Amino acid sequence: MLGIQEEFACHWRIPKVPAFPAAGSKNAWEGFLVKRLLGAALALLLLAGMSGAALAADVAVLNSQRTADWYAEVGWDYEADMDVLRVTLQVGGFSFAEISVEDLEAGNLGDAKVLILPNTRRMSQAEVASVKAFLSNGGKVFAVGQASFRDDSNKKVRDESYQLADEIGIAYVTWSGSAPKHAFAKAVAKDHPIFAGLPEFIRFPRYWAMVNEVRGGAKILAEWYDEDQVTPSQAVPENNGAIIEGPAGNVIYIGDMIFMPGGADQPELQQLAINIIKYLLSK
Repeated sequence: MLGIQEEFACHWRIPKVPAFPAAGSKNAWEGFLVKRLLGAALALLLLAGMSGAALAADVAVLNSQRTADWYAEVGWDYEADMDVLRVTLQVGGFSFAEISVEDLEAGNLGDAKVLILPNTRRMSQAEVASVKAFLSNGGKVFAVGQASFRDDSNKKVRDESYQLADEIGIAYVTWSGSAPKHAFAKAVAKDHPIFAGLPEFIRFPRYWAMVNEVRGGAKILAEWYDEDQVTPSQAVPENNGAIIEGPAGNVIYIGDMIFMPGGADQPELQQLAINIIKYLLSK
């Protein structure tokens, strides 16, 4: 998928510079100069429009080369996952822009109201500081899976926990990755807007989960359940949060990577992701 600026570039072409007029009257040269000036002005307006479109996007998505490198190391397909996220945003009708690690470190999020951290395991302290500043200034964050779990050199920072642990309201316990556990997220805050139009039990694709203790006033919106839809996947209730709303109400976290083939390209998980983004934009 093309980024916002590339899409604009496909639809808008920089005007061609008119050729020099042949030797002739003064009027011919005046017309030439006017065309040159108008062409330059239009080109600047189009370029400004492209930049403005990116800056005016409601949703910023961190497209992290560090995460892409990690995916390559473990044999995962980063671009396939990002494509699922892009399609989800398109289906939801959101204006969005992808930002780089360098953009985030510099605090260049434009006018974004929501920042998506799609399984961004490796985050520098500068990135984390920028996310915290974004939240302090009224921004909202949709964090998924291992977001902020390690620093940019893949080292732990906070006793095996997330760098954004306080903002999300969680502490890492363990990782789980075998059936029949973590097959479904059961909505326990049934009237919460993120569950609009969804069943009580929402299927997750791969029986994987980051198991976290929910703390600090965070709310469990959905709990993990086994394949039988009867057995909670974690015996300790505080460790069984599948979908969590942070203590300040400005972060939604899901404990598995839903932006992947077989995940948010399926109707229920796609609708869940769209609902979460709409909810955060409405706050």
